[in-house]
Amino acid sequence: MSKTASYFSTVASKYDFRYRFKWAKWQLRTIFGQFRGFKGTSILDAGTGTGVVALSLARMFPSCRVVGTDISAGMLAVAERKRRRLAIANVEFMRMDSECIAFKGRKFDAVVSNSSFHHVKDKLGAFRRIGRALEDGGKLVISDWFLSGGRDEFSGKEVRSYKRSFSRFMRHPTVPAHSSKHPPEYNITTEEFGRLLRRAGFGRIRVIKSPHLCYAVVTAVKQT
Repeated sequence: MSKTASYFSTVASKYDFRYRFKWAKWQLRTIFGQFRGFKGTSILDAGTGTGVVALSLARMFPSCRVVGTDISAGMLAVAERKRRRLAIANVEFMRMDSECIAFKGRKFDAVVSNSSFHHVKDKLGAFRRIGRALEDGGKLVISDWFLSGGRDEFSGKEVRSYKRSFSRFMRHPTVPAHSSKHPPEYNITTEEFGRLLRRAGFGRIRVIKSPHLCYAVVTAVKQT
């Protein structure tokens, strides 16, 4: 099991604490806003975690088939328990690394990813694999936190509050120490993100910056 998979399996039962924060709520609102008027029949949620986005989209589009993938078995177990509790039939979860997306003979009308791409080292390779899983003209929606001006600009009252809460969470006896156990992160700027998307065959790239921290939602369309 990879370090990333192991870590997130350990924190899975407590992970949804993040959705108490304004920046996480902004991410969800903005992601779902990109699906207004969506007419497709299939959506892939890459790096689904505890299934928050996948389950929400499945409820928004009951005639649409939603697939959520994640590298962490623990995260997927939480997502599946939610699915059963909510009795949502049009979503399925499977274990898959976002750097190795592959669906033989199956394509999606949209791919979404929330707060997972900073753990993807080979972003260009991942974008190319996602492109192969998308229908021509299919939409890509990625929300994550980015470097600004070449550096991470976490600062301010809201971030200090987040760090205090996160610190308490990380001191929970079931959670490993953040400093020693947290998997590697490979953050880049939104500009570099856009350049890699273009190299992978995407166009109509749009960056929606958050008023909270250095988060953004990036949308793109697979070129035909």
